[in-house]
Amino acid sequence: MKTYLKIKIMCLAAEARIIRHEEGKWPRERDLPMEERAQTRNQERWATRLGLANHRRRIVRKEARASLLAYGYLRGRRYRQIEAKASTPPELFRIRDLAVKYGGLNKVETENSLRDWLKEPEATAIAA
Repeated sequence: MKTYLKIKIMCLAAEARIIRHEEGKWPRERDLPMEERAQTRNQERWATRLGLANHRRRIVRKEARASLLAYGYLRGRRYRQIEAKASTPPELFRIRDLAVKYGGLNKVETENSLRDWLKEPEATAIAA
């Protein structure tokens, strides 16, 4: 089942690349002359560009992070090996759902185990 999660990670990475490529087809507002900026804001394609960027940054990025953490958890990696310098805490419940779905684990036991996994001291992760 971990193979399916690995494929999901690759698909999310490909989705982000495709969206970035599509965004590049339209000029950014700051690249346009001042006269054209007001017109561009009202156009449907400008809304599409912003929508694509928002989808890539907010939805695809969060799902990719949760998927990578769930995959690392299922493979037995330590949290600090995967994310050494994370500035925001990960979404525990999304990681749990992915680990349960792709790892065939119990939901309650997985949540407790994930909490311990995320709070593991750095010294233990480095020593191993």
